[in-house]
Amino acid sequence: MIRRLRASTPSPSARTPCWAAVLLVAGCAAPPPAGGPLSAEDRAAVQSAWEGILAAEAALDWDALSAHLTEDFVHLDPRSTPLSGRAAWRTWLDGMQFGDATVSYEVQEIGGSGDMAYVWWTMNGNWTEGGQPRQTSAKGLTVFRKQADGGWLAARNAWNANPPPPAPPAPPAARRRGN
Repeated sequence: MIRRLRASTPSPSARTPCWAAVLLVAGCAAPPPAGGPLSAEDRAAVQSAWEGILAAEAALDWDALSAHLTEDFVHLDPRSTPLSGRAAWRTWLDGMQFGDATVSYEVQEIGGSGDMAYVWWTMNGNWTEGGQPRQTSAKGLTVFRKQADGGWLAARNAWNANPPPPAPPAPPAARRRGN
């Protein structure tokens, strides 16, 4: 059995509740972030906060590093469950064994709006583990929140390792003479 459906156009008054609902929902949407893009002053302050984190890490100074984090800081590491809170992060750092390592970071982008900012970064590291040389490269994103005093603290950090580079191609097979 085939049924034909007739399309009908509702009267303007029948459409009013629908448009009223759309306008009501749109009116309830969160306002855009205040302040627009980061000012040059805020961008420089975020850069300085990032450099403070790196300096504390290089010195293995966990007190100084923790001073750059919000109380509700969250670290997302691909090798473990999320670490929530500055104290949890500090406890994790105290338990780590950092041997002879060389790590370099490069900022790819600093951006944000209002009281939120981010640093997109890449990292390359070399170290010795169990007598064997190791290396890694990674990328990450650290989110900063502007504080009441105008300073910037890291509120979230997430990273993951880059895949290892592909193996070099095998050399071509040697050709025998006479073939």
